[in-house]
Amino acid sequence: MQKTQEIGREFFGYKKDDIDKLLAELHHSLRVKTEENSRLKEELKEMSAKLASYEKISNSLKNTMLNAEKTASEIIQQARSQANMIIARASKQASEIVGEAQSKREALESGYKSLQKAEQELDAKVKSLLNTYVKLVESIDQNSVNGSKNGGLAVKPAISDLT
Repeated sequence: MQKTQEIGREFFGYKKDDIDKLLAELHHSLRVKTEENSRLKEELKEMSAKLASYEKISNSLKNTMLNAEKTASEIIQQARSQANMIIARASKQASEIVGEAQSKREALESGYKSLQKAEQELDAKVKSLLNTYVKLVESIDQNSVNGSKNGGLAVKPAISDLT
């Protein structure tokens, strides 16, 4: 529609046809604008409903993310706590195992030293016994030699010489 329109004049005012035509155009223009306004209001209403729905979804997603982050944080904290407990238990068990191993080693070393001492004592007794036997044999040999000189009398060694 034009912004300005010329209306012709007649004897007692304006031309009726021009006025009717202008009114028809105004009526048509007003109807088009009213329909467009109604359509835009309806679109605005739909968009507002969609926006509210999207805001609700956004808030729901935000809450879900916050809950997921909180849950993940709790799970991580629990995992760390369990890991620390497992490490502490393993460390304690390792210390106990090392302690037991050291005790066994000390017992074995003590037993080994006792065996070495017993071996040395046994070696000394065997050497002493061998020396005693050697002396006894030498004494017997000498007595045999002396006994043949003394008319066959041999002297028996004392039992105390054997020990």
